[in-house]
Amino acid sequence: MGIDPGLARTGIGIVECEARQMRALHFGVVRSSPSDAMSVRLATIHRGVRDVLERYTVTGAAIERVFVGRNMRSALLLGHARAAALLAFALAGIGVGEYSPAEIKRAVGAGGGGSKEQVASLVRMLVSGIEGSVPEDASDALAVAVCHINRADSAG
Repeated sequence: MGIDPGLARTGIGIVECEARQMRALHFGVVRSSPSDAMSVRLATIHRGVRDVLERYTVTGAAIERVFVGRNMRSALLLGHARAAALLAFALAGIGVGEYSPAEIKRAVGAGGGGSKEQVASLVRMLVSGIEGSVPEDASDALAVAVCHINRADSAG
């Protein structure tokens, strides 16, 4: 399971890998309202991740690391969203890999500086079972899952 954390939109993607073939089992976005209190928004993210964990057998998980650019406030808010998702994994007893945006992009073949559109296109080529329109955050979450699968494969 891959998570692309965000306070307004948290992407979720579940990828199954069998005989080196990857297939999307689930993808979507958990949305929280900016008009809600921070505690409500974090509970929404936690509940969304937990609900998906309850519907699927998840054996591994990964999440994108916080990228700290110029805006510290954005990084702090992203950290809150990550914590809500990480708590769901911890309570389910699932270990979590953490990867930088550049590592995730390289894992799908986009290079460390690939665009979101390039990542989305490459995810569609690498992962079967993706039909119709895919929200950007869900596509990013699928890329996180692919990165984690690739790391597990290369670790032996």
